Amino acid sequence: CPYPSANRGHGTYGAINYSLIGRFGCELVVCFHGLSGSKMLFQNLSDFLATEGNFQVLSFDLYGHGLSNAPRVDLCPCRQTSCSRPAACGRPRGRYDLDFFVDQTEELLELVGHGETPVNLIGFSFGGSIAVAFAQRFPSRVKRLIALSPSGFIPKVPLTYWLLRACWCCIVPIAPHVLCTCWYRKERFARSFRKGQDASDEAIHNLWSRFVWQLYVKKGTASATLAVCARPRS
Repeated sequence: CPYPSANRGHGTYGAINYSLIGRFGCELVVCFHGLSGSKMLFQNLSDFLATEGNFQVLSFDLYGHGLSNAPRVDLCPCRQTSCSRPAACGRPRGRYDLDFFVDQTEELLELVGHGETPVNLIGFSFGGSIAVAFAQRFPSRVKRLIALSPSGFIPKVPLTYWLLRACWCCIVPIAPHVLCTCWYRKERFARSFRKGQDASDEAIHNLWSRFVWQLYVKKGTASATLAVCARPRS
């Protein structure tokens, strides 16, 4: 597994992989990674903020990412809980919309003893959208918000998005069964990644390993990623 294990909390939808570093009592910073990312994105920043900035930093893998659990996707088109159908063995399904990840954040803060603590939020890409959604739900708890390249501001929506929105109830469940390993052969991945970028072989290998592990080893990631893309951002 290319992801280092940290602390593990158990939320409503399963295990949450997280790190909480820094001295308790300092200002708390909560970090949100982007789609297909992990808490490793903030490893260096967390160390710096904890040692040089005198902050306590919470970084974690969103559900369906890294070493956090990837609950099966709730295929119900509405948001009514009465419509939600439980997965096998009674395990709850995840909606993978912004509210779903805000709920995860709120629950994790409770688990680590910061249920009412004012927070500073840092979010990258899709994580920026989650940070904004958290601030909208809990405005009195947010001291500062930093959104780095937040998602949802592309000038033109690609056609594949509309195809996913139209057929997602079929595409999401079958995605793990139709993924072809040749799509992510290392040589092909390296060529596509090097276009317009200057990346070392080590960096490409690390990124390729994470993609392959999540798509072909960890269960549920492919469906979870597509569900995130299909859900409305508002």
